Amino acid sequence: MTSLPWAKRTPSGVREIDTSNECLEFLLERQFLHGLPCDSAGRRCPKIDDLTRFLVHKFEREEILMERVGFPGLLHHRGEHAKLLARLDIMKNNLVCGDYDSQRVFSVVTTWAVRHLREFDDPFGRHLAQQIEPRQEAGRPAWRLEI
Repeated sequence: MTSLPWAKRTPSGVREIDTSNECLEFLLERQFLHGLPCDSAGRRCPKIDDLTRFLVHKFEREEILMERVGFPGLLHHRGEHAKLLARLDIMKNNLVCGDYDSQRVFSVVTTWAVRHLREFDDPFGRHLAQQIEPRQEAGRPAWRLEI
């Protein structure tokens, strides 16, 4: 499977999300696409643990930002994050290093991320833009949210 860059090609318009998506794409390619050997043959895959830790942090930051601006789709968005984490947990518990196709993990997460970006992150980007634009029109500088 060849990697199709998706993070830069489909930005959400939210810098924090777009940057973390580029990191996710990099992590997926390096850990799961290029056959990085695992030193845990015969045990659960620590690479899935590493990916999960990254995603938990990424999702927490996104959700804090959404809370701060009162994004109405937060609960549904949070539910989608939880679904992916649950799927990775199942994969981790069912797949033993050396006995699974790491391209499958890459494919599952990449497919989810591209769909999630289009269906969930884009609407948040539009919501955030609507929050900022009225402030710019009123002659005040746009506010910046720090996570």
